[in-house]
Amino acid sequence: MYLLIAAGERNTAYLACFDNQKKIDSKILLEGSLLQAVDGFLHSLGYGIDDVAGIFAVNDSGTFSGLRSVILTANIWHYARGVQVLAISQKDIDFTSEIADERIKNG
Repeated sequence: MYLLIAAGERNTAYLACFDNQKKIDSKILLEGSLLQAVDGFLHSLGYGIDDVAGIFAVNDSGTFSGLRSVILTANIWHYARGVQVLAISQKDIDFTSEIADERIKNG
Protein backbone atom coordinates (compact mmCIF):
# COMPACT_ATOMS: atom_id res chain seq x y z
CA MET A 1 0.00 0.00 0.00
CA TYR A 2 1.20 3.49 -0.81
CA LEU A 3 0.53 6.70 1.05
CA LEU A 4 0.20 10.10 -0.60
CA ILE A 5 0.56 13.24 1.52
CA ALA A 6 -0.14 16.77 0.27
CA ALA A 7 -0.38 20.02 2.19
CA GLY A 8 -3.63 21.89 1.90
CA GLU A 9 -4.56 25.44 2.70
CA ARG A 10 -4.55 26.60 6.32
CA ASN A 11 -4.39 23.57 8.62
CA THR A 12 -5.61 20.99 6.11
CA ALA A 13 -3.93 18.07 4.41
CA TYR A 14 -4.86 15.66 1.65
CA LEU A 15 -4.11 12.02 2.40
CA ALA A 16 -4.62 9.02 0.13
CA CYS A 17 -3.87 5.32 0.39
CA PHE A 18 -3.86 3.13 -2.65
CA ASP A 19 -2.90 -0.33 -3.76
CA ASN A 20 -3.83 -2.59 -6.68
CA GLN A 21 -7.48 -2.89 -5.68
CA LYS A 22 -8.56 0.46 -4.28
CA LYS A 23 -7.84 4.09 -3.57
CA ILE A 24 -9.10 5.82 -0.46
CA ASP A 25 -8.57 9.52 0.08
CA SER A 26 -9.47 12.13 2.61
CA LYS A 27 -9.05 15.85 3.16
CA ILE A 28 -8.55 16.44 6.86
CA LEU A 29 -8.40 19.37 9.22
CA LEU A 30 -5.20 19.14 11.23
CA GLU A 31 -5.76 19.44 14.96
CA GLY A 32 -2.35 18.10 15.96
CA SER A 33 0.71 17.07 14.04
CA LEU A 34 0.57 15.74 10.49
CA LEU A 35 2.21 12.51 11.69
CA GLN A 36 -0.64 11.98 14.18
CA ALA A 37 -3.18 12.68 11.44
CA VAL A 38 -1.54 10.16 9.10
CA ASP A 39 -1.47 7.55 11.87
CA GLY A 40 -5.17 8.11 12.60
CA PHE A 41 -6.01 7.98 8.89
CA LEU A 42 -4.19 4.66 8.45
CA HIS A 43 -5.78 3.12 11.53
CA SER A 44 -9.26 4.24 10.45
CA LEU A 45 -8.73 2.20 7.27
CA GLY A 46 -7.40 -0.84 9.10
CA TYR A 47 -3.79 -0.24 8.09
CA GLY A 48 -0.71 0.24 10.22
CA ILE A 49 2.69 1.77 9.64
CA ASP A 50 4.10 -1.60 8.55
CA ASP A 51 1.66 -1.69 5.63
CA VAL A 52 3.14 1.41 3.94
CA ALA A 53 5.44 0.36 1.08
CA GLY A 54 6.13 3.88 -0.16
CA ILE A 55 5.23 7.51 0.33
CA PHE A 56 4.44 10.10 -2.31
CA ALA A 57 5.07 13.60 -0.96
CA VAL A 58 3.47 16.35 -3.03
CA ASN A 59 6.05 19.13 -3.15
CA ASP A 60 4.17 22.01 -4.77
CA SER A 61 0.90 22.50 -2.92
CA GLY A 62 -0.34 24.25 0.20
CA THR A 63 1.32 26.74 2.47
CA PHE A 64 5.03 26.98 3.19
CA SER A 65 4.58 25.53 6.69
CA GLY A 66 2.32 22.79 5.33
CA LEU A 67 4.89 21.83 2.73
CA ARG A 68 7.58 21.70 5.41
CA SER A 69 5.35 19.38 7.45
CA VAL A 70 4.81 17.06 4.47
CA ILE A 71 8.54 16.84 3.72
CA LEU A 72 9.45 16.38 7.39
CA THR A 73 6.83 13.65 7.88
CA ALA A 74 7.96 11.77 4.77
CA ASN A 75 11.63 12.06 5.76
CA ILE A 76 10.94 10.86 9.31
CA TRP A 77 9.10 7.86 7.92
CA HIS A 78 11.98 7.11 5.55
CA TYR A 79 14.60 7.45 8.27
CA ALA A 80 12.73 5.48 10.94
CA ARG A 81 11.11 2.78 8.79
CA GLY A 82 13.26 2.66 5.65
CA VAL A 83 10.22 3.41 3.46
CA GLN A 84 10.91 4.78 -0.01
CA VAL A 85 9.85 8.40 -0.53
CA LEU A 86 9.13 10.01 -3.87
CA ALA A 87 8.48 13.73 -4.34
CA ILE A 88 5.84 14.42 -6.95
CA SER A 89 4.07 17.52 -8.24
CA GLN A 90 0.37 18.12 -7.81
CA LYS A 91 -0.29 17.37 -11.48
CA ASP A 92 1.13 13.84 -11.01
CA ILE A 93 -1.21 12.78 -8.19
CA ASP A 94 -3.33 10.49 -10.36
CA PHE A 95 -0.76 7.69 -10.76
CA THR A 96 -2.09 4.17 -10.93
CA SER A 97 -0.64 1.64 -8.53
CA GLU A 98 1.37 0.02 -11.35
CA ILE A 99 3.12 3.31 -12.06
CA ALA A 100 3.58 3.80 -8.32
CA ASP A 101 5.31 0.43 -8.08
CA GLU A 102 7.63 1.35 -10.95
CA ARG A 103 8.43 4.83 -9.59
CA ILE A 104 9.21 3.54 -6.09
CA LYS A 105 11.46 0.77 -7.43
CA ASN A 106 13.38 3.18 -9.67
CA GLY A 107 13.56 5.90 -7.02
